Amino acid sequence: TNVYADLSGLFSGKSPYMEKYLNFLLNELNGAIYYVGSADKFIFGTDYPVEHHQAAIELVKRLEIKRKDLKKILYENAARLFRL
Repeated sequence: TNVYADLSGLFSGKSPYMEKYLNFLLNELNGAIYYVGSADKFIFGTDYPVEHHQAAIELVKRLEIKRKDLKKILYENAARLFRL
């Protein structure tokens, strides 16, 4: 199928509960990747300037996935989709 999940706009700002929310979010993202069995349809993104690039990269790097899947999310899936 041609459906992809863009990992942008998932958080913004500061909150006293931000770390708890990020842990919840990571659990949900890991669960989605585990459910479908791969990271082939997930694409990195941000909603800059609301969400800064470095914070989004740090979030993705905290996913409990193999390095090859991390590379897919951060670049390879978008390169394939957009024929870069």
